[in-house]
Amino acid sequence: MKKLTEKRNYIIALIIAIVCVVGFGVANTKMNYKKDNSAEGAKDYNELIINGTESEGEYVYVTCAKEPYLVAEYEGGTRKKDSYYVVVDPNDMMFVVKMSESKAIEVKKYLEEKDGNTYVLTGCIYKNDPDLEGIIIDSFKEAGMSQVSSATFDNYFGSTYLDASSSKYGKIGAAVSVIFFISIISTIVLAFFLIRIIVTTKKNLPADLKEELGMELNSETVSVFKHAKIYITERFFIMSRFGVYAARIQDIAWIYIIKGQIGGVKTSKLCVKLKDGREIVTEQTKDNEMVFKALTVLVEKNPNILVGYSYENMEAYNNIKKGN
Repeated sequence: MKKLTEKRNYIIALIIAIVCVVGFGVANTKMNYKKDNSAEGAKDYNELIINGTESEGEYVYVTCAKEPYLVAEYEGGTRKKDSYYVVVDPNDMMFVVKMSESKAIEVKKYLEEKDGNTYVLTGCIYKNDPDLEGIIIDSFKEAGMSQVSSATFDNYFGSTYLDASSSKYGKIGAAVSVIFFISIISTIVLAFFLIRIIVTTKKNLPADLKEELGMELNSETVSVFKHAKIYITERFFIMSRFGVYAARIQDIAWIYIIKGQIGGVKTSKLCVKLKDGREIVTEQTKDNEMVFKALTVLVEKNPNILVGYSYENMEAYNNIKKGN
Protein backbone atom coordinates (compact mmCIF):
# COMPACT_ATOMS: atom_id res chain seq x y z
CA MET A 1 0.00 0.00 0.00
CA LYS A 2 1.23 3.48 -0.81
CA LYS A 3 2.46 5.77 1.95
CA LEU A 4 -0.41 7.21 4.01
CA THR A 5 -0.05 10.95 3.58
CA GLU A 6 -2.36 13.96 3.39
CA LYS A 7 -2.72 15.45 -0.05
CA ARG A 8 -1.77 19.09 -0.51
CA ASN A 9 -4.24 20.88 -2.74
CA TYR A 10 -5.00 24.40 -3.91
CA ILE A 11 -8.16 25.03 -1.94
CA ILE A 12 -7.80 28.50 -0.42
CA ALA A 13 -8.83 30.33 -3.61
CA LEU A 14 -11.81 28.03 -4.08
CA ILE A 15 -12.97 28.53 -0.49
CA ILE A 16 -12.81 32.33 -0.80
CA ALA A 17 -14.73 32.21 -4.10
CA ILE A 18 -17.60 30.11 -2.79
CA VAL A 19 -17.96 31.20 0.84
CA CYS A 20 -20.47 33.97 0.07
CA VAL A 21 -22.53 31.79 -2.27
CA VAL A 22 -22.56 28.86 0.13
CA GLY A 23 -23.42 31.08 3.09
CA PHE A 24 -26.43 32.52 1.28
CA GLY A 25 -27.50 29.12 -0.01
CA VAL A 26 -27.32 27.38 3.35
CA ALA A 27 -29.22 30.16 5.12
CA ASN A 28 -31.94 30.25 2.47
CA THR A 29 -32.25 26.45 2.34
CA LYS A 30 -32.50 26.08 6.12
CA MET A 31 -35.21 28.72 6.25
CA ASN A 32 -37.23 27.03 3.51
CA TYR A 33 -36.69 23.59 5.03
CA LYS A 34 -38.12 24.64 8.38
CA LYS A 35 -41.07 26.25 6.63
CA ASP A 36 -41.86 23.47 4.16
CA ASN A 37 -40.94 20.38 6.19
CA SER A 38 -42.61 20.90 9.55
CA ALA A 39 -44.89 18.16 10.87
CA GLU A 40 -47.83 20.54 10.61
CA GLY A 41 -50.42 19.00 8.30
CA ALA A 42 -48.52 15.71 8.07
CA LYS A 43 -50.31 12.41 8.70
CA ASP A 44 -49.12 9.70 11.08
CA TYR A 45 -47.23 7.24 8.84
CA ASN A 46 -47.68 4.41 11.34
CA GLU A 47 -51.46 4.80 11.35
CA LEU A 48 -51.61 4.80 7.55
CA ILE A 49 -49.64 1.53 7.41
CA ILE A 50 -51.76 -0.12 10.12
CA ASN A 51 -54.99 0.92 8.37
CA GLY A 52 -53.65 0.07 4.92
CA THR A 53 -54.47 3.56 3.67
CA GLU A 54 -51.07 4.61 2.33
CA SER A 55 -51.37 6.88 -0.68
CA GLU A 56 -48.65 7.80 -3.18
CA GLY A 57 -47.30 11.32 -2.57
CA GLU A 58 -48.99 11.74 0.81
CA TYR A 59 -47.18 14.00 3.29
CA VAL A 60 -46.46 12.10 6.54
CA TYR A 61 -44.31 12.05 9.65
CA VAL A 62 -42.61 9.32 11.66
CA THR A 63 -41.00 9.60 15.09
CA CYS A 64 -37.47 8.19 15.20
CA ALA A 65 -36.43 6.85 18.61
CA LYS A 66 -33.27 4.93 17.65
CA GLU A 67 -30.30 5.60 15.39
CA PRO A 68 -31.19 5.05 11.70
CA TYR A 69 -29.31 2.13 10.13
CA LEU A 70 -28.37 2.00 6.48
CA VAL A 71 -29.71 -1.18 4.88
CA ALA A 72 -29.67 -0.49 1.14
CA GLU A 73 -28.25 1.72 -1.58
CA TYR A 74 -30.24 1.67 -4.78
CA GLU A 75 -30.17 3.52 -8.09
CA GLY A 76 -33.71 2.67 -9.17
CA GLY A 77 -32.97 2.91 -12.89
CA THR A 78 -31.19 6.28 -12.61
CA ARG A 79 -27.58 7.33 -12.23
CA LYS A 80 -28.33 8.73 -8.77
CA LYS A 81 -27.59 6.40 -5.87
CA ASP A 82 -30.06 6.78 -3.00
CA SER A 83 -29.58 5.57 0.57
CA TYR A 84 -32.35 3.80 2.46
CA TYR A 85 -32.42 3.46 6.24
CA VAL A 86 -34.47 1.46 8.74
CA VAL A 87 -36.02 3.80 11.30
CA VAL A 88 -37.52 2.53 14.57
CA ASP A 89 -40.20 4.50 16.45
CA PRO A 90 -40.86 4.50 20.23
CA ASN A 91 -43.16 1.47 19.79
CA ASP A 92 -40.42 -0.51 18.00
CA MET A 93 -42.25 -0.25 14.67
CA MET A 94 -39.88 -0.22 11.68
CA PHE A 95 -40.06 2.02 8.62
CA VAL A 96 -38.02 2.36 5.42
CA VAL A 97 -36.82 5.95 4.98
CA LYS A 98 -34.83 7.42 2.11
CA MET A 99 -32.51 10.17 3.30
CA SER A 100 -29.05 11.58 2.80
CA GLU A 101 -26.03 10.54 4.83
CA SER A 102 -25.85 14.04 6.34
CA LYS A 103 -29.47 13.82 7.46
CA ALA A 104 -28.88 10.41 9.07
CA ILE A 105 -25.87 11.83 10.94
CA GLU A 106 -27.98 14.79 12.08
CA VAL A 107 -30.63 12.42 13.48
CA LYS A 108 -28.00 10.24 15.18
CA LYS A 109 -26.32 13.20 16.90
CA TYR A 110 -29.65 14.58 18.11
CA LEU A 111 -30.70 11.24 19.62
CA GLU A 112 -27.32 10.85 21.34
CA GLU A 113 -27.51 14.28 22.99
CA LYS A 114 -30.00 13.11 25.61
CA ASP A 115 -31.63 9.81 26.58
CA GLY A 116 -35.28 9.81 25.59
CA ASN A 117 -34.82 12.21 22.70
CA THR A 118 -36.92 11.52 19.58
CA TYR A 119 -36.59 13.01 16.11
CA VAL A 120 -39.54 13.68 13.82
CA LEU A 121 -38.87 12.91 10.15
CA THR A 122 -41.27 14.23 7.54
CA GLY A 123 -41.68 13.72 3.82
CA CYS A 124 -43.85 12.21 1.13
CA ILE A 125 -44.37 8.48 0.72
CA TYR A 126 -43.88 6.51 -2.49
CA LYS A 127 -44.51 2.93 -3.57
CA ASN A 128 -41.68 0.46 -2.94
CA ASP A 129 -39.81 -0.75 -5.98
CA PRO A 130 -39.66 -4.60 -6.11
CA ASP A 131 -35.89 -4.47 -6.62
CA LEU A 132 -35.48 -2.24 -3.56
CA GLU A 133 -37.60 -4.65 -1.51
CA GLY A 134 -35.38 -7.50 -2.70
CA ILE A 135 -32.20 -5.73 -1.56
CA ILE A 136 -33.67 -5.01 1.89
CA ILE A 137 -34.95 -8.60 2.21
CA ASP A 138 -31.47 -9.91 1.30
CA SER A 139 -29.92 -7.70 4.00
CA PHE A 140 -32.25 -9.10 6.65
CA LYS A 141 -31.77 -12.68 5.46
CA GLU A 142 -28.02 -12.27 5.71
CA ALA A 143 -28.56 -11.15 9.29
CA GLY A 144 -30.53 -14.33 10.01
CA MET A 145 -33.98 -12.72 9.91
CA SER A 146 -35.55 -15.01 7.30
CA GLN A 147 -39.05 -14.07 8.46
CA VAL A 148 -38.71 -10.88 6.39
CA SER A 149 -39.66 -12.08 2.90
CA SER A 150 -41.52 -10.83 -0.17
CA ALA A 151 -44.69 -12.32 1.32
CA THR A 152 -44.28 -10.61 4.70
CA PHE A 153 -42.49 -7.38 3.70
CA ASP A 154 -45.66 -5.25 3.82
CA ASN A 155 -46.43 -6.55 7.31
CA TYR A 156 -43.13 -5.14 8.56
CA PHE A 157 -42.70 -1.98 6.52
CA GLY A 158 -45.91 -1.35 4.58
CA SER A 159 -46.05 -0.96 0.81
CA THR A 160 -44.29 2.43 0.71
CA TYR A 161 -41.17 4.23 1.88
CA LEU A 162 -40.81 7.74 3.30
CA ASP A 163 -38.68 10.14 1.28
CA ALA A 164 -37.24 12.49 3.92
CA SER A 165 -35.66 14.62 1.21
CA SER A 166 -39.06 15.68 -0.15
CA SER A 167 -41.20 18.55 1.09
CA LYS A 168 -44.94 18.76 1.66
CA TYR A 169 -45.20 19.79 -1.99
CA GLY A 170 -43.93 16.39 -3.04
CA LYS A 171 -41.49 15.82 -5.88
CA ILE A 172 -42.21 19.25 -7.37
CA GLY A 173 -41.07 20.94 -4.16
CA ALA A 174 -38.01 18.73 -4.01
CA ALA A 175 -37.20 19.58 -7.63
CA VAL A 176 -37.29 23.30 -6.84
CA SER A 177 -34.75 22.76 -4.05
CA VAL A 178 -32.56 20.72 -6.40
CA ILE A 179 -32.61 23.47 -9.03
CA PHE A 180 -31.57 25.99 -6.39
CA PHE A 181 -28.59 23.89 -5.37
CA ILE A 182 -27.45 23.19 -8.94
CA SER A 183 -26.25 26.78 -9.21
CA ILE A 184 -23.69 26.26 -6.43
CA ILE A 185 -22.95 22.52 -6.57
CA SER A 186 -20.72 22.81 -9.64
CA THR A 187 -18.48 25.30 -7.83
CA ILE A 188 -18.25 23.57 -4.45
CA VAL A 189 -18.10 19.87 -5.28
CA LEU A 190 -14.38 19.85 -6.11
CA ALA A 191 -13.50 21.88 -3.03
CA PHE A 192 -15.66 19.62 -0.88
CA PHE A 193 -13.87 16.45 -1.93
CA LEU A 194 -10.41 17.99 -1.61
CA ILE A 195 -11.15 19.32 1.87
CA ARG A 196 -12.77 16.07 2.90
CA ILE A 197 -9.71 14.05 1.91
CA ILE A 198 -7.43 16.22 4.03
CA VAL A 199 -9.71 16.61 7.05
CA THR A 200 -10.80 12.96 7.07
CA THR A 201 -7.24 11.72 6.96
CA LYS A 202 -6.13 13.97 9.79
CA LYS A 203 -9.18 13.12 11.90
CA ASN A 204 -9.14 9.37 11.39
CA LEU A 205 -5.40 8.81 11.31
CA PRO A 206 -4.05 10.10 14.64
CA ALA A 207 -0.34 10.80 14.80
CA ASP A 208 0.24 8.04 17.37
CA LEU A 209 -1.10 5.45 14.92
CA LYS A 210 1.01 6.42 11.92
CA GLU A 211 4.21 4.74 13.08
CA GLU A 212 2.41 1.54 14.13
CA LEU A 213 0.49 1.42 10.86
CA GLY A 214 3.57 2.02 8.79
CA MET A 215 5.33 -0.97 10.35
CA GLU A 216 2.36 -3.32 9.95
CA LEU A 217 1.59 -2.25 6.38
CA ASN A 218 5.14 -3.15 5.39
CA SER A 219 4.76 -6.68 6.76
CA GLU A 220 3.86 -9.69 4.64
CA THR A 221 0.70 -10.47 6.64
CA VAL A 222 -1.44 -7.65 5.24
CA SER A 223 -4.74 -8.79 3.72
CA VAL A 224 -5.59 -6.53 0.77
CA PHE A 225 -9.12 -6.24 -0.66
CA LYS A 226 -8.39 -3.94 -3.57
CA HIS A 227 -11.86 -3.19 -5.00
CA ALA A 228 -13.27 -2.44 -1.54
CA LYS A 229 -10.16 -0.40 -0.64
CA ILE A 230 -9.76 -2.41 2.57
CA TYR A 231 -6.47 -3.35 4.23
CA ILE A 232 -6.35 -5.61 7.27
CA THR A 233 -3.16 -6.14 9.28
CA GLU A 234 -2.66 -8.17 12.44
CA ARG A 235 -4.07 -5.38 14.61
CA PHE A 236 -5.59 -2.77 12.33
CA PHE A 237 -8.52 -2.28 9.96
CA ILE A 238 -7.72 0.35 7.32
CA MET A 239 -9.94 1.81 4.62
CA SER A 240 -9.09 4.46 2.02
CA ARG A 241 -12.19 6.31 0.85
CA PHE A 242 -12.14 10.11 0.69
CA GLY A 243 -9.12 9.94 2.96
CA VAL A 244 -7.66 7.27 5.19
CA TYR A 245 -9.57 5.65 8.05
CA ALA A 246 -7.91 3.36 10.58
CA ALA A 247 -9.09 1.52 13.68
CA ARG A 248 -7.71 -1.13 15.96
CA ILE A 249 -9.52 -4.40 15.33
CA GLN A 250 -10.06 -4.85 19.06
CA ASP A 251 -12.08 -1.60 19.04
CA ILE A 252 -14.59 -2.92 16.49
CA ALA A 253 -17.95 -3.81 18.05
CA TRP A 254 -20.26 -4.56 15.14
CA ILE A 255 -19.95 -5.24 11.41
CA TYR A 256 -22.51 -5.95 8.73
CA ILE A 257 -22.78 -5.92 4.95
CA ILE A 258 -24.86 -3.27 3.19
CA LYS A 259 -26.43 -4.49 -0.03
CA GLY A 260 -26.90 -2.28 -3.08
CA GLN A 261 -27.43 -2.32 -6.81
CA ILE A 262 -25.73 -0.47 -9.67
CA GLY A 263 -27.02 -0.87 -13.20
CA GLY A 264 -28.82 -4.07 -12.29
CA VAL A 265 -25.70 -5.59 -10.70
CA LYS A 266 -25.77 -6.41 -6.98
CA THR A 267 -23.15 -4.66 -4.85
CA SER A 268 -21.86 -4.82 -1.29
CA LYS A 269 -20.06 -2.60 1.17
CA LEU A 270 -18.96 -3.17 4.76
CA CYS A 271 -20.24 -1.11 7.68
CA VAL A 272 -17.82 -1.16 10.62
CA LYS A 273 -19.03 0.29 13.92
CA LEU A 274 -16.56 1.03 16.70
CA LYS A 275 -17.16 0.81 20.44
CA ASP A 276 -16.89 4.59 20.80
CA GLY A 277 -19.75 5.16 18.34
CA ARG A 278 -17.68 5.98 15.28
CA GLU A 279 -18.56 4.33 11.98
CA ILE A 280 -16.50 3.37 8.93
CA VAL A 281 -18.30 2.48 5.69
CA THR A 282 -16.16 0.98 2.94
CA GLU A 283 -16.22 1.54 -0.81
CA GLN A 284 -19.16 0.01 -2.65
CA THR A 285 -18.05 -2.80 -4.95
CA LYS A 286 -19.56 -5.36 -7.29
CA ASP A 287 -17.13 -7.93 -5.88
CA ASN A 288 -19.56 -9.18 -3.21
CA GLU A 289 -17.37 -12.15 -2.35
CA MET A 290 -14.44 -9.85 -1.55
CA VAL A 291 -16.52 -7.91 1.01
CA PHE A 292 -17.64 -11.15 2.65
CA LYS A 293 -14.03 -12.34 2.84
CA ALA A 294 -12.99 -9.07 4.52
CA LEU A 295 -15.78 -9.56 7.08
CA THR A 296 -14.60 -13.13 7.70
CA VAL A 297 -11.00 -12.03 8.28
CA LEU A 298 -12.09 -9.42 10.83
CA VAL A 299 -14.21 -11.95 12.72
CA GLU A 300 -11.31 -14.42 12.77
CA LYS A 301 -9.10 -11.76 14.35
CA ASN A 302 -11.78 -10.64 16.82
CA PRO A 303 -14.42 -13.32 17.53
CA ASN A 304 -16.27 -10.93 19.90
CA ILE A 305 -17.49 -8.74 17.03
CA LEU A 306 -21.25 -8.62 16.50
CA VAL A 307 -21.92 -9.85 12.95
CA GLY A 308 -24.89 -9.06 10.70
CA TYR A 309 -27.66 -6.49 10.72
CA SER A 310 -30.47 -7.35 13.14
CA TYR A 311 -32.56 -5.65 15.81
CA GLU A 312 -30.80 -7.72 18.48
CA ASN A 313 -27.35 -6.60 17.31
CA MET A 314 -28.58 -3.00 17.14
CA GLU A 315 -29.65 -3.16 20.80
CA ALA A 316 -26.42 -4.92 21.83
CA TYR A 317 -24.33 -2.28 20.04
CA ASN A 318 -26.22 0.56 21.73
CA ASN A 319 -25.44 -1.04 25.09
CA ILE A 320 -21.75 -1.32 24.15
CA LYS A 321 -21.66 2.38 23.26
CA LYS A 322 -23.25 3.34 26.58
CA GLY A 323 -20.55 1.37 28.41
CA ASN A 324 -17.74 3.31 26.75
